[in-house]
Amino acid sequence: MSVAQHDVPSPWSVPHGRGPTPDGRSLPGGGPAGGAGASRPGPVCAAPERRAAPPGVVERVRDALRDRVQTGAAPRDDELTRLVDAASRAGGALLGPVALAETVRAVADELLGAGPLQRWLDDPAVTDVLVNGPRDVWVERAGRLAHVDVDLGSPAEVRALAVRLAAAAGRRLDDAASEVARVDVVVSTLPAHAADPLADLLPEAVAGVLLDVCYDPRPTALGAAWARRGGTVVGGERMLLHQAAEQVRLMTGHVAPVAAMDEALRSALVPA
Repeated sequence: MSVAQHDVPSPWSVPHGRGPTPDGRSLPGGGPAGGAGASRPGPVCAAPERRAAPPGVVERVRDALRDRVQTGAAPRDDELTRLVDAASRAGGALLGPVALAETVRAVADELLGAGPLQRWLDDPAVTDVLVNGPRDVWVERAGRLAHVDVDLGSPAEVRALAVRLAAAAGRRLDDAASEVARVDVVVSTLPAHAADPLADLLPEAVAGVLLDVCYDPRPTALGAAWARRGGTVVGGERMLLHQAAEQVRLMTGHVAPVAAMDEALRSALVPA
């Protein structure tokens, strides 16, 4: 999943029944990922009817479930129903059983599902949902793409939805990988395995130098991925060598035998 200049994942895809994946970069025949000049096959797809949550209800329930919504942990059905009922009453709306059930589903879509996209994900005829921007959304039915009339809000809201869907699928979406790939030199002082999530998020090609201070494991997942993408990796053991040499000088007043220390270090790092 790539992040465009306006911080909207562009494009990203939610395959039906499988959760979000960084898909849809290129589609055969000049599909919707092609940008403003791309063709739009198929008719506009009308949204399945869904009751919208009364104003303020989603926000009140979100506040009540703030910690769990961020981690994707779903509340029990009865708990969510109770919270929606209380939030509706706080806004001056007394809902009957049918309206309450529909409102609970609308709130669940917004907080725990795919928001306005959930109505298409619940449609068994839809096999893919692709998002290029707040009002540039496509669905695939029977192998045919159709543009849908939906407004996902601001670019920030689209990004927030993408981040939440990625988290629900056990993935992470952030700008760190794209940012580090743009600079000439990157110094990673993260402890063992802390930078591993970035390895899968790096762009296809990097050109800078990575000084990966961590030297166990060697190479790290980030270092190995950086090298595979064409970047230069300087392992943490080189910094360790010169750090140790400086410590010898500070502690003894003598110049450290760097060459001998280097040879000993290289020997120690050779696999048994």
